[in-house]
Amino acid sequence: MRDHGPRDRGLILLGALLLAGAGATAQPPAAPDRPPKRGLPPAVSLSLPLRFDSEVVRLEVLPDSVQIEGFYRFACTQARGHPLSLFYPYPADSLMGAARTLLLEGRAPGEAWAPLEFQEVPRGRGARWVLPPCRADTLEVRTVYRQARYAPHAVYIVSSTQAWGRPLRHARFEITLPPGAIEPSFSFPFERQAPRAPDARAWHLFEARGFLPDHEITVDWKESPRRTTTPGGAGGEDRAR
Repeated sequence: MRDHGPRDRGLILLGALLLAGAGATAQPPAAPDRPPKRGLPPAVSLSLPLRFDSEVVRLEVLPDSVQIEGFYRFACTQARGHPLSLFYPYPADSLMGAARTLLLEGRAPGEAWAPLEFQEVPRGRGARWVLPPCRADTLEVRTVYRQARYAPHAVYIVSSTQAWGRPLRHARFEITLPPGAIEPSFSFPFERQAPRAPDARAWHLFEARGFLPDHEITVDWKESPRRTTTPGGAGGEDRAR
């Protein structure tokens, strides 16, 4: 993300979700032909009016896409009377399709969520957020975006946290894989959790404090063969598709 106000201090990245799989349900901007080289921006000056404090990210793999819901908390380090423009990147990866933001809203803790302005960046590179002036010591932001997937592989970029110059106080990541996903492999010690309801899917959790990672969250899994029943009632024959 980048501050384009009078106190521009350089590029700030919250992190980007990279998830692979197949087909999108929406018509977002086309993704670039070649993914750009990734690199961390320089550490953010401590005079920036915001400090990235914590995040909760919920990643749900859908049949043809992935939906990401992110909750971000910022500590307001300086009083400011003007909006702040931050860049939220989408992943660029050969195993991913285009993405678009479905929701962006913000609030001071305890208040009602209010819509925030955002603009999609050309060529599907991300979204430009417009955050309101701080009216309290904390600003909370919630976003939802969806991205096409082409394979059983997912990545969430967390090493960009280093650009803020300090670890997150708290970070929580929840991943719900699609039905039939087996043998998942994670780059962090995610733990399988029981379904939240009898008809819900199992999910995986990783949680950390003082979080300043030097590698990304990745997950790969295998897909078990789907089985269906041949029409003809109870005497039908089960067979793999």
